[in-house]
This record gives sequence, C-alpha cells and structure tokens, in this order.
Amino acid sequence: MKTVLVVGAGPAGMAAAIMAAREGAKVTLLEGENAPGKKLLLTGNGKCNLTNLAPGTAARYASLGAGDAGVFAGPATEAFGPEAVCGFFEDLGMPLAARDGWVYPASQSARTVLDALKSQLSRYHVTLKCSEKIVKIRQKDGLWEAMTPTWTYRGDALILCAGSKAVPETGSDGSGYELAAQAGHGLTGIYPALTALVPEDTSLCRQCAGVRCAVTASIAEASGQDAFLPDSLPRRESGELQIAADAISGIAVFQLSRTAVRLLEAGKRPVLTLDLFAQYDEERLTELLIRAARAAGDLPAAKAFGYLAAPKLVTWLLGRAGISPQESAGKNAEEKARALARLAKHVELPIAGTRPFTGCQVCAGGVETGGVDPATMASRLAPGLYFAGEILDIDGPCGGFNLQWAFASGMLAGKSAAAYIADGREEDS
Repeated sequence: MKTVLVVGAGPAGMAAAIMAAREGAKVTLLEGENAPGKKLLLTGNGKCNLTNLAPGTAARYASLGAGDAGVFAGPATEAFGPEAVCGFFEDLGMPLAARDGWVYPASQSARTVLDALKSQLSRYHVTLKCSEKIVKIRQKDGLWEAMTPTWTYRGDALILCAGSKAVPETGSDGSGYELAAQAGHGLTGIYPALTALVPEDTSLCRQCAGVRCAVTASIAEASGQDAFLPDSLPRRESGELQIAADAISGIAVFQLSRTAVRLLEAGKRPVLTLDLFAQYDEERLTELLIRAARAAGDLPAAKAFGYLAAPKLVTWLLGRAGISPQESAGKNAEEKARALARLAKHVELPIAGTRPFTGCQVCAGGVETGGVDPATMASRLAPGLYFAGEILDIDGPCGGFNLQWAFASGMLAGKSAAAYIADGREEDS
C-alpha cells in the first residue's frame, strides 16, 4: 500500500495526516519532539482560538514575498473554511463556543483540541513516530525519503508541515525551511510576527512596566510614505496595551506588529501612535483635565491627574509633556491640561525592533508561495511534495486566523497527496 509521509505533528501536520488517511492513504506522521501538538497547547493563552467566523478569511493573510497572499490562501480557505473547520471538530463530538466570531472549544482548553486530533490519528490508523527529527529529505527512485540521523522513512508523497521559528522550545526551530530548500524551494526573509514591539525610547517600558490599558493604536512609516504596504496589513487597531520592562504588547500591538515587521524588513522606520483615551476626543479630554486640575488646587499634578489612568502612566505622560509631577496642578491649569491631552491622544513611539522568535506567536515569511500550487498545496518543483501551515510565507492576524490556515492548508494538502498516490496506484495497475 502506498504511503504519505507527513513531517511535523502540529495542527497542520495532524490535519494533513487525518485527511490523507480518511482518503484511503497509509500515513506515517513524523514529529521531532517527544509528543505532538506542543505549540497547539499554547495557542489562545491555552484556550485554543480555532478559527474565526468573520467573512473574507483569505483577505486577512499577508506575505513578505511576491504575489497576493489572499489569492494564494483562497483555494484552501474556500475548500476548508471556518464553517468546515467548526464542522470537523463538532463531528468529533467536541462542542464549540464563539465570542465575537472568535471560535474556541467549549471546554476553553487547548488540550481538548489536541485530544480530539489524536483520537482521529488513532481511528484512521496513522502511524505516529515522535522524537524523530528529520534532517534531510530527497526524492530517490520515485519515492520520497525523510531521514533522521539514524533512520530513513520512505513514502510515495511527502507533506512538509514543520512549522516556522516561532516558539522554538516547542519544536518550531526553523529546520523545516532547510528541508524545503533541499527540495529546491526558495525562502523569503523570516521575521517574528504577532509579537511585542521594542520602542527606540524605552522610558515608557522602564517607568510603566506592568501597566495595562485600553488604547487605539496606529502605525505608519516615519516619513508617511507607506503606500507600498499590502492592503491586508492593518494600520489601525483597538484593544489592550500591555507594557513590559523591555517591550510593549497586547492585542492592539500584536495586530500591528505584522505591519511594523514589514516596514523594518524594508529598512524603514515604523512609528506607533497611541491614543490612550480613545473614548474621548481631545477637547473633551482637555475639559476633564482642566476640571481635575482646578479641583486639586495646590496638590501635585501627579495627584490631580492620577485618577484618569494608572499612576505610573500619568507620571510618564507628565514628564513627556514637560510637566513636573510635583508642581501645583492648579497653577496654569488650562495650559497643563491642553499639553497633557494633546500628548495622551498622540503618543508617538518610533519602533526599533521586535522581541525575538522566542517571544512571538507566528512568523512572517517562509517558503515562497510562487513555488506551490494553491489549489493542491503541491510543489511546482518536485512531484509528490506538498506544504501546509506556517512553513509557508503566509501569516494572519490574531483571532484564530493562523490556526484556520493550519487546518485548511493541512486538510487540502492531505487530500491532494492522497489523490496523488491514488493516481499512481491506478497507473501502476
């Protein structure tokens, strides 16, 4: 019986293996770690945001290489869209819960998702081999070989689902890129995405570590000439801001980090602008600050304005506005209020870089999509080779889109690989 080899037992790899086995193929799933799905267990802060029901899924993806990421992602996300992914898990008896279109297992536990996938691997008799790190692939005598330092696995088709460089402690160490290169595939640059940003001026981080607040954030090239950026990359987001001692993060920053990475990759200077009081326009915020200053009288400015935000953040804003936290709030109250309101609505932070791969959720960049047929996930260069998941130059925003891509591309690759070897069986007969 002809065999499909799948390299990498993350979400894409398990989906590919299950689909190929369902289609009648004999499947061997090879994983370098001692257990499958380690990175899956971390997704959604352990709750596993499976997919997103928002319309226009394909348009949410971006790439660093040539071509339209949305066009490339289209066939997989149409064949196995959010509804299909939800149906797949619900058919396994795993109930789901959606919040604003973000879909989670009802258990709110990623372990539930991993257990459901493992049950299907067992049901369809997928041979799972863990602690088998693939270091080389090649096509020889019509078969694909996947080699560890001590053993060689052989199959009629091979699906590369070896992940990226994000969270390397879970096995995503970037070695899959080398395997793709061995088969003749080109790579774009590889960069952290959905990650914390490091400002050029770290005073906000140093003085306000631990602060969380709701913001509206926008990002652009310092010169304002960012027209080269794809439309799929966001320029403005709202959500929580989290300030750490070395970087800033939170949902709003994560969503914009993909744009920052693209600007940095192009040698440009991204500037993140924060509106710390999006619920008020500048005039209304000024009125509130004037009222607070006058009510405080001779109390220090830090005390007078400290009710509006975290004290550490207020102190930082005062210093940035040129106001001593200790000086009288009531003196020149209107002048102080206008300066503080103007700054709080337009905090500009030039970005120097991102956290490393150990601190990002996914990667931007990967295997160039031009060498892959989006209708099947098959290599255009090497017959019988397929790709799925984060190894490809496709990344999406927070909200389940990256797992959606993993499942959709994995299912499509598994189905296509099974069809490929079935055609081969017919030819042999």
